[in-house]
Amino acid sequence: MDPLQFAYKAKRGVEDATLTLMELVTHHLDQTGSFIRILMMDFSSAFNTLQTHLLLSRLLDLDVSPGIVLLVRAFLRDRPQTVCMKGVKSNELILNTGAPQGCVLSPILFSIYTNEIMSNTTTLTLIKFADDMALVARLKDEQSLSIYFNFIGHLISWFDKSYLRLNVKKTKELFIEKHRARDTSLLQPVRIKSEDVEIVETFKYLGTVLDYNLSFTTHVDTVCKKVNQRMYLIRKLKKFDVDKKILEMIYRSLVESILTFNIVTYYGHLTDKQKNRLNKIVNIATKVINLKQKSLNGLYQQTVVTDFRPRQRSLVVVVVVVIVVVVVEVVLIVVVVVVVVVVVVVVVVVVVEVVAAAAAGGGVLKLSIIT
Repeated sequence: MDPLQFAYKAKRGVEDATLTLMELVTHHLDQTGSFIRILMMDFSSAFNTLQTHLLLSRLLDLDVSPGIVLLVRAFLRDRPQTVCMKGVKSNELILNTGAPQGCVLSPILFSIYTNEIMSNTTTLTLIKFADDMALVARLKDEQSLSIYFNFIGHLISWFDKSYLRLNVKKTKELFIEKHRARDTSLLQPVRIKSEDVEIVETFKYLGTVLDYNLSFTTHVDTVCKKVNQRMYLIRKLKKFDVDKKILEMIYRSLVESILTFNIVTYYGHLTDKQKNRLNKIVNIATKVINLKQKSLNGLYQQTVVTDFRPRQRSLVVVVVVVIVVVVVEVVLIVVVVVVVVVVVVVVVVVVVEVVAAAAAGGGVLKLSIIT
């Protein structure tokens, strides 16, 4: 399976997808004359256009058991559908295309369906989260731009063959640090099916608003607006003498959850002014609820530790094992050296005694064994 598909996988989620994107972007921008173009693709009814025969073929290509493939076929084929309104039912329609909406299995099947289309090169990386796809292009010159445009052409061709309809009007492109481009020709828009893709200055990717200079100003504005609306509700509840423990539960559910969502991605890029603006909301909540709440920095540290503790433990285990192996090898070497030294000493002593006995006894040797 594509390692850059982050949806519906154990120990993977939105944070991993956005962190991967940010790592690619920030690392590339360290180079002189470099800039980023991100194509955010949008599909029209992606799950509804999934073709069963293509999915089954791709499952077999992944060496999935034929029995499971038959189960998937039975799940997707001959599905009856009707519409009921005010007790009146429409005629029954049998569906053999697409995957059921709202079904847990559908996003997984879609991930398998799109598994074979991938890219992770020095220029292009295709990041997937179910049907949300972002093509990150790390550009510097005409050659890298040509690679970008050619791969987009390949993508469109593959989508057409797979019956996936790309919605060009909803597909957007975000330029990051475009002023660093060496030539304006590197900024020409992407053209899909005779239509230019709209270039935007901000884009909401998996719940986090990215902007053209990675300032996260729009994202902070969005978070503050949403959180302040919910703080208004908490203030109203406070007037009805709602217990502060209940108010704290509401705060954790409605406010803190928004503040901490994907915080590992953007918090490190914020200015002190932006952090203070968000922390002001936490301070207001502390006064309204009358219970001390964790600062945003504390929430960030808590999230980072929680997310990466398993990896840290794994690293500690590896380090301990390496140290133990090295110590054992050193001990073995020391033991071997000691044994060699003892043997050499014994041989020398024996030789000395033999020579001394031969000289004193006229050829009669008396050997003593050193134990």
